[in-house]
Amino acid sequence: MKLFSVFLFCILFSSFATASVINFAGVESQGGLASSYNEDNAVVDGIGGIVAYHQSRSGKVHLADYATAFATSISISKPGRFDAIQFDIRGFTNYCSFANGPCQGVEAFDNVLVTGVRDNAVVASDLFFSGIVEATHSLSALFSNLDSLLISILIPGDIQNSNCAFTPTCSSFDLDNLVLDSVDVSAVPLPAGLPLYGAGLALLAFWVRKRHRGARSL
Repeated sequence: MKLFSVFLFCILFSSFATASVINFAGVESQGGLASSYNEDNAVVDGIGGIVAYHQSRSGKVHLADYATAFATSISISKPGRFDAIQFDIRGFTNYCSFANGPCQGVEAFDNVLVTGVRDNAVVASDLFFSGIVEATHSLSALFSNLDSLLISILIPGDIQNSNCAFTPTCSSFDLDNLVLDSVDVSAVPLPAGLPLYGAGLALLAFWVRKRHRGARSL
């Protein structure tokens, strides 16, 4: 029975991905000048601004849509390919008005675009409204085996059939707890993993033969 357990362990060890959670604990305050951020072997690059948190909301990265120092998009990459699983998001004043003027909460609009890239081609996308309370957003299985992940904030002009007029800043959100599963199998690629399966099968055969001989001697 112990040998059979070893066999199962060999199979599971060669199949499991390695999960990591990017919690942005080390991002700078809004007064910082960081264009990129590194955590748990992942690189987060800011597009259109800095990678930082807003005011007292440390441990999160803030995206804003216009006329601020904050990034409007972040690009996440790792040394190997990865699956993007989920992240926490908290929106703020994600509404716009029908006429030029301050944001008045007239119309909510889809202001978050998530894009998965593999081999320089977009293979997955997800468009949704961030909401104004913190929530966990899960990504579909299409966000698998990626080279990079892009999370962007949109303005009403980017949205088809929107009646909104854009007056900055109407939309912003915080991101936290980005879950990535590494699928870099260079440590145990399938051909190199075959000996594990072979060894497990040999151990299982030996165990079965030993049990069979023991039963015959009784």
